[in-house]
Amino acid sequence: MSKQIDITRASEILKICYQNQIHSTLYFMVGYPGESTVEFQKTFDFLDKNCEYIDNIMTSVFTLMAGTPIVNSNDLIPIPLGPKHLNAFTYQTKDGITHADRKDRFLKMHKLWNSNNKIKKIN
Repeated sequence: MSKQIDITRASEILKICYQNQIHSTLYFMVGYPGESTVEFQKTFDFLDKNCEYIDNIMTSVFTLMAGTPIVNSNDLIPIPLGPKHLNAFTYQTKDGITHADRKDRFLKMHKLWNSNNKIKKIN
């Protein structure tokens, strides 16, 4: 999404917050058009590396809505969802990322989070 985030600095800030009992909740959006498998893996690895310093996460799958500029992007193929009055779409990117791929990414993030949270509660 062209966010200029320094991952190393973000990790340091999470550790500092944790050490000072400042609770953190991170929001992740997966499946934004143009998110490659490599980019998703970087996000996944960041969460995996920093789970112990994070109190909660929220994750959503990007939803394409009618009337937004990205609907007309040359990088994706909109697929209308019903009923029509919802003006909601799923999509496939021209590089082949599908709705099923985005769903899998979402579930992978939550599986990692849930498995790490169980470890935290035991300790």
